[in-house]
Amino acid sequence: MKALTKLTAAAALLAMTGSAMAASQNFELVNHNDTTSVVGLYVAHAGSKEPWSANILSHPIGPSETRGIEFTGYPANDCFWDVKVVFGDGGTVVRNDVNLCRESRIVAT
Repeated sequence: MKALTKLTAAAALLAMTGSAMAASQNFELVNHNDTTSVVGLYVAHAGSKEPWSANILSHPIGPSETRGIEFTGYPANDCFWDVKVVFGDGGTVVRNDVNLCRESRIVAT
């Protein structure tokens, strides 16, 4: 019986660890525009009145390129974000209520 309890506890711990790992907000940003670079990436908590964050990008994402975005500094369960992408030609795309704990890829066109 003790062995079964230990096995159950170990399985529960493993399941919780997997859930925490799955909650990562990191994602890939795909610039689906074939002529213009993405020059800005901004976030704000979904539905909030807070201003957009500072630009997350350290350098532009070229036309038709993909870049991994490391999204750190927030609790693992802080999942829902509004995301704004700014292109070099001044165009913008905003996606609201993006669940970054489940979406691993954002495509900007």
